[in-house]
Amino acid sequence: MMQGRQRQRRAIIFQKNYALSCSFQGEVLVSLSAHMLYA
Repeated sequence: MMQGRQRQRRAIIFQKNYALSCSFQGEVLVSLSAHMLYA
């Protein structure tokens, strides 16, 4: 019972980290393309 709940929490943490990394990659891509445009 406790094992399942722990696994669920780990999955939620993984999803949060994944969303953070995705948004961070998006920001990096946007800033890179902006540098390319205005260079």
